[in-house]
Amino acid sequence: MHLLCGPVDAAVLAARVPSAQGPVAVSALEARVEALEADVASLREAMAALGQRPS
Repeated sequence: MHLLCGPVDAAVLAARVPSAQGPVAVSALEARVEALEADVASLREAMAALGQRPS
C-alpha cells in the first residue's frame, strides 16, 4: 500500500510500462533514475534555503 495514494495495482502499472527487457529498457530506467536524483537534489537545496535539514 502506498502511503499517499492507497493500494497499488501492479497489473495496471505493468500494463502501462513497455516490456522491461533489453538495452532500451535499461536506458529508460537510467534516465528516470537520473531525473529523480536531480529532483531530490533540487528539493534538498530548497529545504536548505528554508533552513530545514533533510532526514
